Amino acid sequence: MNAEQQALFDNLTQLQQRVATNVLAGMSQRVAYYQAGGSAKTDLSADATVSELLSNPNVKAFMDSMKKQAVSDAIMSREEAMKILTTLGRGN
Repeated sequence: MNAEQQALFDNLTQLQQRVATNVLAGMSQRVAYYQAGGSAKTDLSADATVSELLSNPNVKAFMDSMKKQAVSDAIMSREEAMKILTTLGRGN
């Protein structure tokens, strides 16, 4: 996490932090909410609560920042591509 992402993360409540990181880790919204300690009595109220939580502008900003970082990390840099192409071109 870079400094900007850490600042966004620090602006969230503990429940928001846990739900957001669980969703980013691949959990469904409902499961992420329950795993984070959500206390809704029914699945319907859990769905409504987590939907509202994830619609919060601070939560959205943090999650968007983390998603951009993940995409950026997944894309090969120009330098990495040049190293691979050089190795292939030399027949190694």
